[in-house]
Amino acid sequence: MNRKTKNTLALLGVLILLVALGLGYIYVFQKPSLKTKTAELTSLKALSYDPNELNKQLKEKMRKALKLDSILSARKFNIPKDLSSLKFYDFLNQLSTRVI
Repeated sequence: MNRKTKNTLALLGVLILLVALGLGYIYVFQKPSLKTKTAELTSLKALSYDPNELNKQLKEKMRKALKLDSILSARKFNIPKDLSSLKFYDFLNQLSTRVI
């Protein structure tokens, strides 16, 4: 065999070795994580929502946010400087239950 054929066969052998090592890594080390990812993907696909329903929910949430924003901009509640965030969020929760 001449030198060109030997180098070609050597490179082909290295290529086959790399492909075999790559496939071995995928099937030995990554197989458990691939199974969990495919199971997670199938569970997420089962919970896929209708885009029209999601748009409807988005519009409703935006309407509620605009109501709360208009209440706050009407100065029915001025935010003091040293107010705890807990009291403010309680106030917002009370407003949202009254407005809705």
